[in-house]
Amino acid sequence: TAQEKRLANFEPPKESERFWLRIASEAGVTVPQAGAGSPQASQPLAAAGALATQAPAEVTAPRRSRPIPTGIVVSPFPVEWAEGDVRTLTGPYGKVVKVRMMSLASGLKGAYIDYATEAEASAARTGLHGLSLMGNRLRTGQQEQLEAFRATQRFVVFVDELAPPST
Repeated sequence: TAQEKRLANFEPPKESERFWLRIASEAGVTVPQAGAGSPQASQPLAAAGALATQAPAEVTAPRRSRPIPTGIVVSPFPVEWAEGDVRTLTGPYGKVVKVRMMSLASGLKGAYIDYATEAEASAARTGLHGLSLMGNRLRTGQQEQLEAFRATQRFVVFVDELAPPST
């Protein structure tokens, strides 16, 4: 009330009196909706009070991935294959900038291959997909990179229906 604000000398709230507001959809969190038969739907005030007294759960927004236009992933290669063998197979499609080998759970190998241009990577992805190599069909895909982690920014908003005192 206005009287309480005057008694507090129009001071901002103390740290213990503040609350946090976080937009769930921007944090990548799906908020469950109360159904018709749920206790929250039948008792909205009690549910709101219960939610207000619970400690906030730690929420981490899922990180999204973005495609790397010049990179492809190819697998499975035979166990004995090395980077030079992969370069020989993938070289005809364009300038191979980098090859990174990986071991698969099946015991075979795969590779991340970076090309100089997007067109070369696309041609290699199309040309190598389904190719039969020593009894295995190659599978290709687009390389993806996780977006950089964005820290949650803290900002404070004071909502007040009364105008501040004039000086």
